Amino acid sequence: SAGLKVSLVEFELVNSTSKTEKGKIESFRVLAEAWDEEVNSRKVDLALAQKIGEMFDAMPSRKGQKSIFTSNSGKSKLQKESQKVKETLSANKNVPIYIEGLFDSTDFKGSLDRKTLEELNTEMLS
Repeated sequence: SAGLKVSLVEFELVNSTSKTEKGKIESFRVLAEAWDEEVNSRKVDLALAQKIGEMFDAMPSRKGQKSIFTSNSGKSKLQKESQKVKETLSANKNVPIYIEGLFDSTDFKGSLDRKTLEELNTEMLS
């Protein structure tokens, strides 16, 4: 991606004024658009992968063990999952995360919400 592009759109149901179509019609209008060429989706993926990795390392069962960030295959799995998480959070408020055998045969189960993604993006933009 060449940058971050955002549109604020208002959706509404409008009563039909047509004699042939009765009921409600979906309508939308673009309220605002903005972009930043310095931010791209790869940076968002890496920030999410970092957050998920920190959540994994903070699990009680991982106490005193090596960090996920010491494993190239573990980091690769985190990055792959972060792309899915980002796409899901673009349409949902919360996403469950499950990565089987993430590191040292340990599975990861957790969740992230859109607020966390927004906080990561705010940190990245400041």
